[in-house]
Amino acid sequence: MKFITSAFSTLILVAGVLGQSAYIETPTKGNSVTAGTSLVIDVVRPNTISSSVEIGIAIGIASCAASRCYSAAETLGTLLYNGIFNPQYDAKPFETGQYQPHQEITVQIPEDFTKGDAQINFAHFFLLGASLSPTVETSSVSVEVK
Repeated sequence: MKFITSAFSTLILVAGVLGQSAYIETPTKGNSVTAGTSLVIDVVRPNTISSSVEIGIAIGIASCAASRCYSAAETLGTLLYNGIFNPQYDAKPFETGQYQPHQEITVQIPEDFTKGDAQINFAHFFLLGASLSPTVETSSVSVEVK
């Protein structure tokens, strides 16, 4: 019986953490980005049921033109942004269509970045729950660099 209780508690905890994961909303999978130009990346942090303290994020871009794409947990690639993450609600969500806290971050795609398939990688560091457990989550979105 204790095993079932422990397993269920772990499952609930994992589901709670996964349900509040931050993610890149734009650009979306398959979008084209242009080397040498700026790009607005919209990072969403859904409402959470647990208390959390934001520490920061890092965003990078990795070429997948000559080899497979690696997960964001393995590499961020060329670093585009690292710093404060302070997602906010839009003042007029009905006009913008954005109902979750988010932050738009403008980055510069390097002029000499390899053209072709690429991946924008994202790492998010925060403190979770009443015990403020250090937590890192990663995600990515596939794009094409022109």
